[in-house]
Amino acid sequence: MAGTTALENIIGLAPLTQALRATTSGIPDPFPAEFSAVKPGNRILGDRAKWTRIVGARTTAKLAAYGAPGRRVPLQAISQVPVRMLYTAMEFQIDVNMLARLQAFEKYVQDEGVDFLRYNIEEIGKRMANTRIVCKASMLRFGVIYWDSDGNILPSSSGAAFSYSCNVPANNQNQLNGIIAAPWSLSNTDILGHIRKLKQQSAQDTGLMPQHVMHGLNIPLYFQTNATLQAYLSRNSSWRDALVDTGDVPANFAGIKRWNNVSHAFFEDQTGANQLLWDNDLCVFTPEMSSPDKMDWWAMMEGSAAALRGFGAHADPMSALANCKQEYGQSGWSMPTLTPPLAVTCYFQDSFLTVIKNEKAVYQAETVF
Repeated sequence: MAGTTALENIIGLAPLTQALRATTSGIPDPFPAEFSAVKPGNRILGDRAKWTRIVGARTTAKLAAYGAPGRRVPLQAISQVPVRMLYTAMEFQIDVNMLARLQAFEKYVQDEGVDFLRYNIEEIGKRMANTRIVCKASMLRFGVIYWDSDGNILPSSSGAAFSYSCNVPANNQNQLNGIIAAPWSLSNTDILGHIRKLKQQSAQDTGLMPQHVMHGLNIPLYFQTNATLQAYLSRNSSWRDALVDTGDVPANFAGIKRWNNVSHAFFEDQTGANQLLWDNDLCVFTPEMSSPDKMDWWAMMEGSAAALRGFGAHADPMSALANCKQEYGQSGWSMPTLTPPLAVTCYFQDSFLTVIKNEKAVYQAETVF
């Protein structure tokens, strides 16, 4: 097949020179590391889980005459939210004869053929890591993960046959129900006023304040060319220099703890085309990851799946379970095929889900319209 190299050529007698990597393995992950961390409570046995949703009291108690009977009030709303993990599974085969030849070598230059196997295993792992990054970006961007009928993760709803949605409200999308009252691309837009209104609304919606922004390519430019912000930055040399020197919005700007430029997030789709994961004018505002007790709004969850860990023969099915082990997240194993032609098949799997647990805590603002 064009563009491929036979394993026999790699382990042949001709010495190999240093390898050349045509493209970088993996895709950029410009999102805060906290969004990828898996807390112990988010490791789920199997592929299904649920959490209890508690709505805190926001109303006041009614006044009554001193000593009067208590007023009967409804109980606070409590509900359960079911979720199901996403699952990826891949495999490739290596001819047994080729493996035997690799093992038969002494410490010659040709032993670099072993690197061919290691490389392919590592690349499978990177593909699974790429999937997590794309799903994370899609969940933050849309509140939804999309995929087609062949299992390909998609950059948008176009062509989607399936989706998983966290039901982000319409008032938390686009212009945030009028909070983004004018395009940020206009030099006279009150950008700081919009952010202040957003903080006010967030306090009412959830009690959590925006502390992170994932923004697109054009946002620093709009700050640089905004008349009000230009006057402010001219008097604040540290933020002005940081904005000019790095091209990124400095930390704590407008009272937001961290501005994350995620404009270079992309992946290669099933056709080989590069797909950007973030709109140039998009700002997604989120609370701090370390939220107060029981107010975690985001979770990276890992499910478990059975992985083969032995080949011992057993007299009954239950004893045979000793050959298997439940592994959380990414796992893999290798085993020989049982029918000719003999080969070793390498299996890889991952069970995970990126999820917005509190859909009102995220604001997906399109700043130009």
